[in-house]
Amino acid sequence: QGIVGQVGGGVEQGVMSRCATVGYFLIAWAVKAAAYQLAFYHHFPDDSHICFSFGFSAELSEVTGPLSFKNVAYASLSTVNSSRSLSVYVDVFSASSEGCSDRANRSSLIGGPEKAPLLQSASNTFGFAASTDSAAANASELVANRVLGSDSEPVDVEGDHVALRFWNGAVGLEACVGEMRVGQGPRQIVGALPPGAGKQVAISCSDLGTGETSLSFTCPGGKVYEYLSDSRGLGPVFCRGSSQQVSLVGKLGGNASFAPSVQIVGGTECSCSLSCARECSVAASSRAAAASTLLMLSFAVSIL
Repeated sequence: QGIVGQVGGGVEQGVMSRCATVGYFLIAWAVKAAAYQLAFYHHFPDDSHICFSFGFSAELSEVTGPLSFKNVAYASLSTVNSSRSLSVYVDVFSASSEGCSDRANRSSLIGGPEKAPLLQSASNTFGFAASTDSAAANASELVANRVLGSDSEPVDVEGDHVALRFWNGAVGLEACVGEMRVGQGPRQIVGALPPGAGKQVAISCSDLGTGETSLSFTCPGGKVYEYLSDSRGLGPVFCRGSSQQVSLVGKLGGNASFAPSVQIVGGTECSCSLSCARECSVAASSRAAAASTLLMLSFAVSIL
């Protein structure tokens, strides 16, 4: 009777141990940290140095910078996974001689924190740029250029696509026509973009092709401003499941340092594991298969 009791107890304990292990695994799987990628850029044509403060609330727990004209900074926000949609608050202030550490003593350059929805894809891109809606000289604003759905609300980018957002943010220029051309292929005209206007183009990584790629704006008078990739094309530059902002920035006339030019801002830093480059895609697929096998083996061992 004692032996039966011991055997029964061992089986029960073993079953409970396996159930507990599986339970902990499922809880850990469900309650995992969600990380949101953010990109911040300085496209206001002057010699200022700025800082971005941001966070899940208006208290703005995080700071990045300082940034000068054309600079980009990347950051992330993490939280426990939640079914509710989350927002981010963003503010901009001038850097001091101490950099961005004295935020409490600096005034907002945009009139206070602004709120925007967070996206799971790498499309949370915020910039300090010239305001085209204001008649005041040197007016600035916070710009959030994200991919918009049919209801004009921000949406995530599909995992095997990139979203190009052509944006005319230059000062002193009129409507310019955005264009894209890969290698010797035909020109793809995005359309005429007045100051402060943008248009988006979604494209599959597999359709980016290879060869020198041109992203350009043709402005009144035939003046062309162009970003030209190397012979590998845009694959190494563009990341899967992210937005890529193609902006015409700067100021016509005046200081040559701020002359109009085309700048590329990705929604995240593009490592090879995320890149649309074909050589990276093969390597990423191999790593993903190996990781999946390892996860399955680990799970099998845990429940034995």
